[in-house]
Amino acid sequence: MLRQADAAENVNKARVVSHCIEPGIHPDGGHSIRTREKSFLKPGKSVFLLSERGIEAGDVKSADVTLLRLTLDPWDHFKRFVLSPSKGVGSRDLRSSARHLEKALQIYPNYLEGHNSLGARYIELGEYEKAAAEFQKAIEIDARVSQPFNNLSVADYLLRRYSDAETAARRAMDLDPRSSTPRYVLGCILAAAGRNAIESIGMLRQTESEFPDARLVLAEVLLRRGSREEAKEELRGYLDLPSPEKKQRVERWLARLTTADRLAQSPTP
Repeated sequence: MLRQADAAENVNKARVVSHCIEPGIHPDGGHSIRTREKSFLKPGKSVFLLSERGIEAGDVKSADVTLLRLTLDPWDHFKRFVLSPSKGVGSRDLRSSARHLEKALQIYPNYLEGHNSLGARYIELGEYEKAAAEFQKAIEIDARVSQPFNNLSVADYLLRRYSDAETAARRAMDLDPRSSTPRYVLGCILAAAGRNAIESIGMLRQTESEFPDARLVLAEVLLRRGSREEAKEELRGYLDLPSPEKKQRVERWLARLTTADRLAQSPTP
């Protein structure tokens, strides 16, 4: 049988899902500008409304960019200067990037993508509770966008709140059925929670071509079910990939399983 210590070594649960965070809002993923009217306020200036009229007329670009073109466009100011690539979403200095986004959201608290991006920064910093809170704020702004639900499921998974994580992942799947990311995350959630093994196996097999670590999580699930040969096939499949990231670890794992099986089949003296 696979020891608990071996399982912990074989699959680092934070690493298999943390790369599933989606810091940006996909163009077809239900951006907040495509749903309901919003207002953005720059202190001392007028309120600008972003309406659905351009969307309804089939002119997405107009609805996105124009913002009822007035003298000062605070949305354009926000994107250009408050969320500048060197300080905000594109920065790799995680702590300063998070601080910059925090300040930006004090000015524009209804910026869905800002909360989503800040939550992604918190995930990278290992601050999962704060990340979950930001994703929840994004959802409160617009509950028809899939990415914050997906990201919330990752945060809850990392916090071991598996029931909440499952609920969020299933909602992300409902909102964006074409995306494989929430399917993979759901497979990991069910595997970690130790329930719905058949569904977990199905989700992981559906997504293993896109997410190589799905094979490793799947191997654990199969081992728990006593399907050792299938589990070893998944590990071999992982090793057959070009430049697998966890090659040495998986080689050790497969070698232990192979040795244990050989010893079990040897006749006792």
